[in-house]
Amino acid sequence: MAASKSGTKKPAHIPTALKVLAGGCGVALTAYYYLTGQTIGIAVGSGILGAGLAYLAICALYGMVGGAVETTAQKDHPNAEKTTNVVATQPTASAPKVEAPKVERKSKGRSIVINPKHYTVVDTETTGLDSQKSRIIEIAAIRVRSGKEVARFETLVKPGRKLGKKIVELTGITDDDLKDAPSQEEALQQFMDFLKDDIIVAHNANFDVDFLYDSMVRCDLKPLMNNFIDTLRLAKYVTADVKNYKLETLAQKYQISQPTAHRAMADCETTKSLLEKLMEDAECQAIDLRDYQTKGY
Repeated sequence: MAASKSGTKKPAHIPTALKVLAGGCGVALTAYYYLTGQTIGIAVGSGILGAGLAYLAICALYGMVGGAVETTAQKDHPNAEKTTNVVATQPTASAPKVEAPKVERKSKGRSIVINPKHYTVVDTETTGLDSQKSRIIEIAAIRVRSGKEVARFETLVKPGRKLGKKIVELTGITDDDLKDAPSQEEALQQFMDFLKDDIIVAHNANFDVDFLYDSMVRCDLKPLMNNFIDTLRLAKYVTADVKNYKLETLAQKYQISQPTAHRAMADCETTKSLLEKLMEDAECQAIDLRDYQTKGY
C-alpha cells in the first residue's frame, strides 16, 4: 500500500463479508451455549466474546495475507513514485509533428520560365523567415527594359518591433536605422507604385513574393499579383556543377562581383547579373525554357 503523507501505513480495510463471518461465529456460539442448557445471558455473552475473538483472528489473518499479496504486487508493479522515476528516465515517443496550416494566396502570381525583355528585379530583407509572423525591414528593386537598367527603388521599412541580434549581424541594419523609416503600409504602397504590373525577378522568389503578398494583405492593400521568375529555379535547370544554389555560390560560379551580401539593393544587382548569365548559359546549351515551364514549380 502507498504510504500516507505522515509516513505511517493506513489500516487494512476488512471486507464486509469477513465482518459478517465474524458476526455469524458469535451467533452460532450463542445458539450452541443456549441449546446446551446455559442461561440466555451466559449464551449471549459467550456469543459476543466469540464474535470479538473471531473478528480479531480474521483481522490478523487478513493482514498477513494482504501483506504478502501487496509485496508480490510491488515486485511486479512498482509504486507510483518509482513508476514516475522510470518514466522520466525512459525515452518517450516523440509527439507527432503538427504542420502549420497552409496559407492560401488566391491572387498570387505564377512562377514562369522565360527570357524576359522587361522586368523588375526585387529583393527584401526581413526580421525572420516566416512571412506570417516576421516583418519586412528593407525593399529594393531595379527596373530593366530591353536588358538595360532604367530605374531603381530602395527603402528601409519600420517593422514595429526590435530587431534580433542575428538579423543585425546578417544585414547590418540596426533599430536606429529604422527609426525614421516609413511604415509597412507606406513602404509597400511606394513599392507597388514603382513595380506596377512588371514581371518580378528574384532569387528564391517565393520567399520575397510571399512576404510582400502577406504584408500587403495585412496592411489592407491589394495583394501582389505579379508573375515572377525565380533565378534559383532557373539555375537548377541550367547549372548542375555547383554544391548548392545559394545566390553567393552562383555568383562565384559565374564570377559576378558581390561586394555586399544580405542588403536588398546589392542582392538585386547580383540577381540581375545572375539572370543574364543563366540566359546566356541556357542559349549556349540550346536549352528550351518552354520545356521546363511545363514541369511546373
